[in-house]
Amino acid sequence: KRLDNDPYEDAIWAVMTGYTPADALRMVNAKSMTITKALSGVEGGWLSYFDSGLAYSEATKNMKTVKESGKPATTVQGPDDTTEELVKALNTNQYQIMSSSGHASEENWQLGYTYTNGLFVCQNGNLSGVSSTGNRYDIATTNPKIYFSPGNCLIGHIPGDDYDCMALAWMHNGVNQFFGHIVPQGRPCWAWSMTEYFFGLQDRFSFAESAYIYSQTLQFETAVLGHQYPCCTADSKGTAFYGDPAWNARIKKVTTPVYDQDLKVTKIANSNKYKIVFTVTLNSDGKIQAHPVALLPFRIQNHVIKKTDSKKVVTTDNFIIMQIQSDDDPAFKKGDKRSVELIAEPRTKWTFVK
Repeated sequence: KRLDNDPYEDAIWAVMTGYTPADALRMVNAKSMTITKALSGVEGGWLSYFDSGLAYSEATKNMKTVKESGKPATTVQGPDDTTEELVKALNTNQYQIMSSSGHASEENWQLGYTYTNGLFVCQNGNLSGVSSTGNRYDIATTNPKIYFSPGNCLIGHIPGDDYDCMALAWMHNGVNQFFGHIVPQGRPCWAWSMTEYFFGLQDRFSFAESAYIYSQTLQFETAVLGHQYPCCTADSKGTAFYGDPAWNARIKKVTTPVYDQDLKVTKIANSNKYKIVFTVTLNSDGKIQAHPVALLPFRIQNHVIKKTDSKKVVTTDNFIIMQIQSDDDPAFKKGDKRSVELIAEPRTKWTFVK
């Protein structure tokens, strides 16, 4: 994960595993995927960011959100118990992302957080839904997908001596990349900020890149800004990312991103230096909590910030983070810009650290 002694990670990494060796081989051999259809157990399901999808609220009973291609998401009356409908949707093999929130453990996910609902359970690598009245519905889903759980305790934890856990069972049922907590989730929790990179910026970052960026901005939040998040330590040991980090899973762009970002890299004549300018342009009025990040096209060294109008900037050998707004700042206006300009050299030598 690390090539130098700064506090930030130098590699986009993941834990490669599976319920069986065949699961891991499938992940490595998987083709790139464009995500168009979302299934969610989170209120609203972030469906406005997707071409189409279906969501059931974990917090509001009977709240069901539906989005058809080319139309806005709408809220309709859902069932008292969502177990059967969620299982039927999964078994169509049409959804490329599954997201969840609410109470969970290594062995189950409770579909209702504030009301009585069913739960998903695992056994021998298989998944089932069990309704609040005890009806069991077998889950048989095989299509390639990702699993995103920013709001569940422990669902990403794999006990060392027990294969019967939700993370491995999902990997055995088509999930090629999995993000979730390996500790009890606390409040506030920075893991939710990953939605702003993966959903809010549309197709700018892959799922693996978004997880990596979330991890580095968490380090920035704790080490630079002094904020603390009970569910995540500064080096992101509160969450896990499973799968092949090179697998390219991105959302199909269907809406205007929260902001546009531009990275200009220009060679300075008669030198070994480059001018790098990272600019963010707001596409609507509002506030930006998650910090804009640019992944650099090559690694740099001896970098010097020449000018910036952002609040704080961190530059490493492979990315730039800008804090452009704090909680007490006024909202941005559409078209507002923030940027940082630096001079840097390509990195050619490393001092390795343990």
